[in-house]
Amino acid sequence: MKRLSAKFFKSPSAKLVQSSPLADPPSMPITHTTGLQPKFTVPPLPHPCPHEHISVLATSQGLLLRPHLKNGHSESHVRILWGKEAKVEEIHNDGESEEADWSESVIVYGLIGVLNLFTASHLLVVSSRSDVGYLFDPRQTVYSVKGVTVIPLIESRARDALNILRVRNHTSQRHSLIPGATGRGSLEDNTLDSINNVDERSGGFSSHRVKFAAEDQVKVMSPLPPHLKEESEGDRDRSPSPSPSVVSTPSSEFSDHTTNLTKTLADKLSFWNRLSKRDSQLQSGSVGDALTRKNGFGRESSSQGRGSGEERISLDDILENGVREPGDVLNTILATAPPPQTAEQKNSELEDKIIRECVSQFTRGGMYFAYTFDITRSLQHKQELIAKAKKQNALLADLNALDDSAPLNAGEGKVNVMGEASATLPLWRRVDRQYWWNEWLSKPFVDAGLHTYVLPVMQGFFQIASFGIPREPEETEEGDAAVVDYVLVSRRSRDRAGLRYQRRGIDDDANVANFVETETIMRVEREGFQNVFSHVQIRGSIPLFWSQAGYSLKPAPALSADRSHAQNLDALRRHVQRTLPQYGPLTIVNLAEQHGKEGAVTTAYSGSVHELGLKDVQYIAYDFHNETKGMKYENISKLIEQMQRTFESQG
Repeated sequence: MKRLSAKFFKSPSAKLVQSSPLADPPSMPITHTTGLQPKFTVPPLPHPCPHEHISVLATSQGLLLRPHLKNGHSESHVRILWGKEAKVEEIHNDGESEEADWSESVIVYGLIGVLNLFTASHLLVVSSRSDVGYLFDPRQTVYSVKGVTVIPLIESRARDALNILRVRNHTSQRHSLIPGATGRGSLEDNTLDSINNVDERSGGFSSHRVKFAAEDQVKVMSPLPPHLKEESEGDRDRSPSPSPSVVSTPSSEFSDHTTNLTKTLADKLSFWNRLSKRDSQLQSGSVGDALTRKNGFGRESSSQGRGSGEERISLDDILENGVREPGDVLNTILATAPPPQTAEQKNSELEDKIIRECVSQFTRGGMYFAYTFDITRSLQHKQELIAKAKKQNALLADLNALDDSAPLNAGEGKVNVMGEASATLPLWRRVDRQYWWNEWLSKPFVDAGLHTYVLPVMQGFFQIASFGIPREPEETEEGDAAVVDYVLVSRRSRDRAGLRYQRRGIDDDANVANFVETETIMRVEREGFQNVFSHVQIRGSIPLFWSQAGYSLKPAPALSADRSHAQNLDALRRHVQRTLPQYGPLTIVNLAEQHGKEGAVTTAYSGSVHELGLKDVQYIAYDFHNETKGMKYENISKLIEQMQRTFESQG
């Protein structure tokens, strides 16, 4: 833990607390320097913060972007050309023309980036956000990504996506983000379903191909019980005709005789409702008696709109026959529902899945961003960078390489807790790339030198809270409680991230699985002084080559058989040597089992650390499950006592 500042406390005025965020100044044309790429150049009057509101407009020339300013217009705008290449270019005018009606534009909160896929490219934008809170200053607000909209870089599909987003902004009562009237176009409840309406590129393929349902859990439709059949017959005349879709509708109940098949197929296929049948591949003796065409509720229905040679068969009827095993039924299903016939169809289906997964990753929670400051670096790291910059300036001063007008010792002895080194650089140049999750998606804008359109997004956790601690007030203090601001920030590394059991150990680049940096920030007023403390801890998988198969309830971890002891030792050394300069002295606390299934890995870890004998590295083994067995969590005090000197050395 480090104490970053101690200064006389002054209550912030109401005017400061209610100050509005910094307005986006008009972007200036970038003056390119010979020999430098656009991403390495900055305008004469740099604007280091990304735009908080961006107008998006679809025209025949391409997708236009420009900052949405409260007063006036920007002096330049951005155009993304239609097509798979998604060329991004800056145009040095405000974008006003007869074709570009900016009253029809849509306002978004930032750009995730461009996703280049098989058939087209897509622009991912932040269409909804939530306010997490601000870090000590209302101008330093942190947001979480709540909604992401995909805009295909195909003109017709892009217009549809923007129309849907425009109406959503209107219905959400975000009138500040509505520059014009509501656009035309049909409304859909699901943005992705409307955006990803893939054109029918293959006119001849059958509509009964395998389709994967969007639901997380696919359930099989069961026939109605006998006592409900009469009631269902009465409702049949009043209900509309069933849809010929081959994607099943989830049911809240499972049929008893379909349990085995459900366990086998539920995670793979979702077209049980009605199956296509080929006379050449179905034996008449086994399922010939079950060729009654039924809908999902056990009612007979006609197969209108289909060829005369195509028949439909109910899955429940196949199982009621009782002749065939679930494995045989699976083979029949796969044979009667062929995969996509062309590479284009395969790519199209895969593309839709990739888009959905990307949107899911950014909107499931845990993605954070800020416009005015860097959230990927801890306060300690920022202060170290500032100190390093001061030393560099001092060295340049000794060499008479600094401008005489630049005061070297200005601010010496004072600590700006929220200060950042090189604060005039674009935000993406200041962030820690280890925690910049959308860096590759932002590459087209970075390469084009469009610094204010690059919005770094971090995955992790961010929570801000305030509470009071009872105290005896001094003469200069008011109130009987000291106000404490408590901030908890977790930053998850993008290197070797993955799911439990599927991502373990270390890789050849010395990156450990699921590495997370957690920073605790506390600001408290004591005796008329305001103090800020920062404590950083890191966690990750054991830095050895090992794995854990997730095919049993309690899988045993095992060292990789194809890795030698020397390779494990070298990987551990490189990982520690890279971590020490950034975080300082390390105290390793291993909470895994010292014996039993986990004993092989923990013993190897302990032995490797002691064999390396690195300076400033301390190893502590604490078998958490064994020590706290039987709800004896008071035994954690043993670990605290063992680490008492470590805590004292950390402040």
